[in-house]
Amino acid sequence: MTEDDSWLNEQVKAGLPLQAALKDANAHCITQCLGMRDAEPVIHTGACRLSATSWLLLCSDGLWNYFSEPSALWTRLAEGAGDAPLSSRCVRLVELANAAGGQDNISVALYRSR
Repeated sequence: MTEDDSWLNEQVKAGLPLQAALKDANAHCITQCLGMRDAEPVIHTGACRLSATSWLLLCSDGLWNYFSEPSALWTRLAEGAGDAPLSSRCVRLVELANAAGGQDNISVALYRSR
């Protein structure tokens, strides 16, 4: 797992409520990225063990900014999907983010173990 290197994430970790941080003009400013000219990035990672029936969602803030809680994102992911292919679910999530405003780039990838 990685951590978002953004102004928003730094503010939330420092105690600013998420909704307040999201309203700031700096909310989507990145604090570091791969390929920085002046400094090597500091990589923040964590680990967790996935169960045999886990779902793994990799996405940019262009998606998760429109879902205040992970449970809300999960609800939309599962909503009316039945046995839909993962690619269709990804497209649906991008459509939902665009319908909610789509102010940032939106990247989504899904993996489901079975």
